[in-house]
Amino acid sequence: MVSAGRDPIPLSEAVPSVVVLDRRALRATSALTAADLLRDVAGFSLLRADSSLAAHPTAQSITLRAVGGTGASRALVLLDGVPLNDAYASWISWNMVPLEALESIEVTQGGGSASWGNLAMGGVLHLATREPGPGRVDLSARGGERGLVDVGVDLATRFGEQERWGVSGHLGRFDFGGYSNIAPQLRGPVDVPLETTAATGHFSLGGNLSDALALRTRVAALDEERGAGTPLSRNATRRLLASVSLDGTSGRSNWTTRLHLQDSTFENVISTVSDDRASEEIAVDQFDIPSSAVGLSATWTRGGERHEPSLGFDTQLTEGENREDFLLVGDRLTRRRIAGGEQFLAGLYVGDRWRFSERMAFELVGRVDRWEKRDGTRDVLDLDRGATLSQERFADGSDTQLSPRLGLVASLADGLTLRTSAYRGFRAPTINELYKPFRLPGNVVNEANPELVPESLLGGEVGLDWSRPRLFARAVAFWNRIDDPVINRTVAVVTTSGFVPPCGFVPAPGSCRVRDNVGSQESYGLDAELRGSWGRRLGWRLQALLVDAEIVEAPPELGLVGSDPPLIASETFSAQLRWSDPRYLDVTLDARHVGSRFADDRNTFPLPSQTLIDLQLSRRFGEHLQGFVAVQNVAGEESVIDASPALERIGPPRLVHVGLRLGWGDR
Repeated sequence: MVSAGRDPIPLSEAVPSVVVLDRRALRATSALTAADLLRDVAGFSLLRADSSLAAHPTAQSITLRAVGGTGASRALVLLDGVPLNDAYASWISWNMVPLEALESIEVTQGGGSASWGNLAMGGVLHLATREPGPGRVDLSARGGERGLVDVGVDLATRFGEQERWGVSGHLGRFDFGGYSNIAPQLRGPVDVPLETTAATGHFSLGGNLSDALALRTRVAALDEERGAGTPLSRNATRRLLASVSLDGTSGRSNWTTRLHLQDSTFENVISTVSDDRASEEIAVDQFDIPSSAVGLSATWTRGGERHEPSLGFDTQLTEGENREDFLLVGDRLTRRRIAGGEQFLAGLYVGDRWRFSERMAFELVGRVDRWEKRDGTRDVLDLDRGATLSQERFADGSDTQLSPRLGLVASLADGLTLRTSAYRGFRAPTINELYKPFRLPGNVVNEANPELVPESLLGGEVGLDWSRPRLFARAVAFWNRIDDPVINRTVAVVTTSGFVPPCGFVPAPGSCRVRDNVGSQESYGLDAELRGSWGRRLGWRLQALLVDAEIVEAPPELGLVGSDPPLIASETFSAQLRWSDPRYLDVTLDARHVGSRFADDRNTFPLPSQTLIDLQLSRRFGEHLQGFVAVQNVAGEESVIDASPALERIGPPRLVHVGLRLGWGDR
């Protein structure tokens, strides 16, 4: 059963293609985070094909099936049915979901806005934590190179009359000494490793109020601190996610209501580094970026032999603000900027699934969403004089989006299934994109844009699944067109430091960019998978994503028509070979290849292809103990993941770690 729509359905009946990673797959990996594990799913990528071990929190957004993006995700990430995307900026705090706490991951690529609304235009990724069981205690610990220490404890039990109630919890601590992501030939005395410290907690309490009514409460928390590669630059994230859901049944009808809350604070210090990378000074101190969101959703489905109608709505109110100091004079920052606003989203959808026969089902979903931006402001203060230098009040705005999806799944023959669909989706600009300027290493200054409008995607796909007892093949041909995509449009590349509108002061060598809705981009390609097994011991999997993407419309003066959208690779491949013998070892070998791409909209900074190989060896020692050793990037490849006029950044080096898992009770 998968949640490709809002309600669980058999995987065989899902219209879009869904990749499911179960608990066994989550453990048979050398990855340390869910994001690093998902890099083995062709089509999934963080913003710069980086590892979440070192990527800046603002660059931990995701893309599915090469729809691209900026710092905001063009895909929806759910944690137990609740949006994990940061309400203020839509990036993902991956350390909030340690692998040991997860039961499964579902990856649905393709337009999902018809069911889920905002953010889901590129697909939906659903992370499910472990459910309470009759009773379990699991302990895990690993350590390795570069100061890696990762420990966790997972507990669960059931209680009450007939054990109708269950409680579970997970506590974890992650420390990593990190590595420098500056290319060795550019590295200087000021460059230090990107260390990370994170503490996580998950708590769940739920049970049956009656035979037809169930209650579930969940809380997840993260306290994370990261170094950003120099002594002065650093960031900290604190997030709380809570939800209460009520599930009921009445005859053939099922319904769910859910209230969720999100509260976050983010701190971020950005420095400017000298040309010889021997010294630095603070450029911006984002000392407080608070945000909060409250959302309510309800769904209803009625089962039947021929028809399964569904109806639902969801709404979310988000507030966020950026408070930062900038403009260094002497040894202190002399200006303060306070910018932020409010967003409101509400959507209603209705759908039906018709079963024409046991071999064919037709799906139609229609959704309408209302988006509003309110109370956008940006004030600049002089800290020395205590005076207000400027006050900007941005116009409120709104938009209405329609997101239909039409799909068909049909069994053409024994083991051969056709899946085809057409869809439309959208993504509203975040408060971060509308009002908060930012800087990147390499003297890249990005200005916000309060005039941004929602992106929209029109797409279609047709695919075939072929299944035999020891062999499975899937191939999906797809086409997408994104209108009004938000990109970081380059305004100027400077060789002499100075003021460049609208970015303000830009140090050289550097560039000024502004967030902007620019024309349209199209992509078409093939998403394919082949997996199987030889005997009981050996299993294998191959995945590929081939994409041809380009900007097809843009103002003539920008010169972007025909160029590649930033950070989209034309080919991505992944492979896994797994050998298992309980008497000896489990061996998992993973390989992934990401093709060449460009770091910027003008295609002036090419990024070479990269190929990484990971290995894990594990063995059970009796019923309760498992030991493992893992190596990431076995060959130690130095992969370039980002480039700018002044800087080139690389991905993670080889990393070796060992660990133990000790558990009793429900597995």
